[in-house]
Amino acid sequence: MSLRPIRRSAAVAALVLVAAVAAIALHAIVPAAAPEEIFDSFLVRTLGFPFVASLYFILLFAHCSASTLRFSRRSAASPARTGAALGAGFALLYMVGMQEVVVEASPFASWGREFVAYQAYMGFADALPALLLCLALGRFFLAPVRAAVSAAAPDETKRAAPFLSPLPFFMLAVGSVRTASNLLGVIASDLARYPLQTAVWNFALGAAFGLSYAIIRPLHAGGARRLVRDLALIYGLNWAIFNAFIGLIFAGVMPQMLLRSAIDTAAMAGAALLYERRVAVNREARHEG
Repeated sequence: MSLRPIRRSAAVAALVLVAAVAAIALHAIVPAAAPEEIFDSFLVRTLGFPFVASLYFILLFAHCSASTLRFSRRSAASPARTGAALGAGFALLYMVGMQEVVVEASPFASWGREFVAYQAYMGFADALPALLLCLALGRFFLAPVRAAVSAAAPDETKRAAPFLSPLPFFMLAVGSVRTASNLLGVIASDLARYPLQTAVWNFALGAAFGLSYAIIRPLHAGGARRLVRDLALIYGLNWAIFNAFIGLIFAGVMPQMLLRSAIDTAAMAGAALLYERRVAVNREARHEG
């Protein structure tokens, strides 16, 4: 049995650990960190907050690396570009995700400039290690584009479509579904206290998903259905892991975090399907013309 796959897996695992340590270090230097006493989950009370946080970052970045390695098999772009694209998508999701208006989970009593600045840094502390991890994978571990993948490169419709054209679909779908879920009480939120901020963030989340989709779409050498499935497995599942951190440290909220992740992912997938359907209809109309 060749040792090369084992060494490669060990090297990728080491990169994941380095990314996790970097994220923990970046979070640890924040001066206004939330007091650990408020974290009351069974895992935190049993194993301690540092262990739970470390486990979370390892899981989050392990999924980033697995997604990047898996996507590279269907990417018609260079390994470096593939790693950069996936990493940029993860980083964007963390930066926007950290701005969700959930004040009670922060060190602040109310939403304001301090909350936004603090959450921006927290998002950066997640985003930078994820981006560097994916860049490293693209530089050292992703295989060159295979001939079979190159032959199945994205069609001209993908290349010709305006880069930002998916954004309105994602903003409308994700933002509307999120806001409706808040209004109906399906997803807990601070909508009653901060209606404008919450609604703006809901649509910003849709924009983040849409931009992430726009980044990877031209690279994907596969059909629309496979692209949407990969979108859910990459960004949808990563979003669920990202949200699960709150469920890992606060008692009784994990079902809510998983529910909101499932709703967001369903809305994201629906937006992608609608967009691809619109592109297909436009292509057929051009051919008929």
